[in-house]
Amino acid sequence: MLENNKRDPTLSTLIRVAQALQIPVSLLFFLASEQEDLGPIDEKTAGKLMQSIHASLAKPTNATAQSGEQHG
Repeated sequence: MLENNKRDPTLSTLIRVAQALQIPVSLLFFLASEQEDLGPIDEKTAGKLMQSIHASLAKPTNATAQSGEQHG
């Protein structure tokens, strides 16, 4: 229901979502922002930030990499 804009989540719900995704809640807010929500951040800078965030989230963490090595 959150994804379909049928419910407005509470802050505690957003914090739990961020924890489940293992990202800071501030990144969750940034990733969900529209350009007009970003104030003085221009579109080019916002795009670069988005790319950087997506790239860093796509990299396995040390724990994930070690876990993969042990089971692989």
